[in-house]
Amino acid sequence: MEVVRIIESEVSSGRLLNYVEGVSRFHRVQASAGHREAAHYIQQTLEQNGVSARVLSYPADYGLSYLGRKSFPEWNCQDAELRLVTPEHKILASFTANATSVIQRSGACDYRQTPLEIVYLDQGSKEENYEGLDLKGKLIFVRDNHLAYVDWAIAGRGALGIITDWVLESRNARTRHDQYDANRYAAFWYYDQPDSMPFGYSLTPRQGDELAKLCLKMRAANGQDPDQDRYPKATCWVDAQVVPGFVEVVEAEIPGESDEEILVTAHSCHPRHSANDNASGVAAAMEALGALSNLIRQGRLAPLQRTLRVILMPEFTGTLPYLSDHRHGKTLAGINMDMVGGKQSLGYGPLTVVGLPYSTPSFVADLAGIILDELGKEADSHTPDTKLPMFNYKKINYSGGSDHLILSDPVIGIPSPMLLQWPDIFYHTGGDTLDKICPHLIAKSTSLTASYAYTLCNLSLEDVQPILFEALRSFTATCIEAITCFSAAELSPLSPDKALSIVGEYYAKAAEEFRRYLPQSPKLQHLLDSHLAMLKGMETAFRHSYGVEPCAPKAREYPQIPVRLSEAVVFSISDNAISEEQKAALKEYSDNWATKHGHGTVAHYLMQYLIDGRRSIDEIADIVIFQCRGGSREAVAKYIHLYRELGYCEF
Repeated sequence: MEVVRIIESEVSSGRLLNYVEGVSRFHRVQASAGHREAAHYIQQTLEQNGVSARVLSYPADYGLSYLGRKSFPEWNCQDAELRLVTPEHKILASFTANATSVIQRSGACDYRQTPLEIVYLDQGSKEENYEGLDLKGKLIFVRDNHLAYVDWAIAGRGALGIITDWVLESRNARTRHDQYDANRYAAFWYYDQPDSMPFGYSLTPRQGDELAKLCLKMRAANGQDPDQDRYPKATCWVDAQVVPGFVEVVEAEIPGESDEEILVTAHSCHPRHSANDNASGVAAAMEALGALSNLIRQGRLAPLQRTLRVILMPEFTGTLPYLSDHRHGKTLAGINMDMVGGKQSLGYGPLTVVGLPYSTPSFVADLAGIILDELGKEADSHTPDTKLPMFNYKKINYSGGSDHLILSDPVIGIPSPMLLQWPDIFYHTGGDTLDKICPHLIAKSTSLTASYAYTLCNLSLEDVQPILFEALRSFTATCIEAITCFSAAELSPLSPDKALSIVGEYYAKAAEEFRRYLPQSPKLQHLLDSHLAMLKGMETAFRHSYGVEPCAPKAREYPQIPVRLSEAVVFSISDNAISEEQKAALKEYSDNWATKHGHGTVAHYLMQYLIDGRRSIDEIADIVIFQCRGGSREAVAKYIHLYRELGYCEF
């Protein structure tokens, strides 16, 4: 693909590293002065490079919401510290030295003159394990998710603050040992004003091991001699303010000839430094804009037919306000970049194109896959006419986790693959620094994003056939996977017959999306007719070759047809559990059904996407079970009934 090579030649890894360094020096948690400064740096840098950009501001405070999701106020931290003073002196956390050593959105406190005892809670997060233990006026030290302790230990039993060394591990990829000297990015999340704001500190695993050892040693000594101190003591303080404020969104564009748009997104938030997550995505978007602008200005690429729009914003927190203000139906597709430059030699995972949910069919993920393969043609092999990649990459099915899950919601209607690197070995830790960024990989990510956006902005008939060929390859692989996954019909929650029908329907609808780009083309009609006939023939061939028999229609277990009332994906349906009956229904689902889906929280998004006023719960369950490669039909029904009980849909 000539366009890819032209764009790749213009992308500068040196500029990319400069942009990552520039963005990552700001402490840019969502709704903060630090993020505001970063937004203005991004806007000014883009303008200096000849790209039109502006900073949009949206109010952030308790009591506000955007597309149904609650906002929260601004948090600005000047400094904070945790200092062990008994039995020895040692600084355990300092905001100015390492911003992630403080739990973000900690409330202000000052215990510099009043040392607090540190109580090690080593029996898990359940309150009943600490019957009779006095926590009032103390710091608690925990080694799992600090949020599990806020309600009962702080609000209920009077503890003042939390110390944690919890590591979010990932099997075979991220272990406690890998992050032994990295603080985890932790935060308190309040969408309604609490009676008081807790505070806390995040230690490295090394510090946590040392503190745990000290706590156990002092506990044992006190057990033998009650005159000995039972607990270590520390002074601490947090200089921070929680105030009504704003979230900023940087909007940039290269204008096209029509009012149709292609969207590129990357989130600009997270603590200093947070280089791969997600200064890398922001830097890639900035360089993609600059490279395309230069190439068009030089005449090496034709001007854009559609406008290329880029928004760089706090993840979710800025996306929803922006969309609430910019929903015009003219955005045909997008791409979301989240962590796209980590050094694979350090254990960072493959550069990955994440596909679309089946509720939002489009060919755009196949286009991204073609470009990724093209960028992988780097080194000569011993086989003639074969080039090999010098980086790891992969194409996978849909998963959530970033702003594409908002965009690809059919209610929003912007089918958006994600470009992601996972596993990210220093994800959400203080170890995510500039030295972890790979110039080669972030340049590949930028080239993919720019090539994808430019191709869609100027999509022509010549582009259609290669994308349809890629779609056939994806269709073939998906059919084989479906048959393999659901082959044991008597045990499977879905028959192979139904699975193949779902695959065929999706790819047929995905191909029809070309009509939005080329609506008046007889040649396109011929291409699509041939493609659809080929899909149907291949589906028939798979059924014959693998012995897939048509299944007799089953009686509908869940015939209700739900209609969504929510304006966007609901991240936590528990926010609407107000009455005792609703809380009981939520608990019953959480205790008995939440873990029965094939793909965890992703299933929750897929179910919401499919609630469209046309599909029955049975039909929704079929597609969710297919996309999650397993799960429970009854669990889907329970979730949708709960969703209705909480006011997010009606039948």
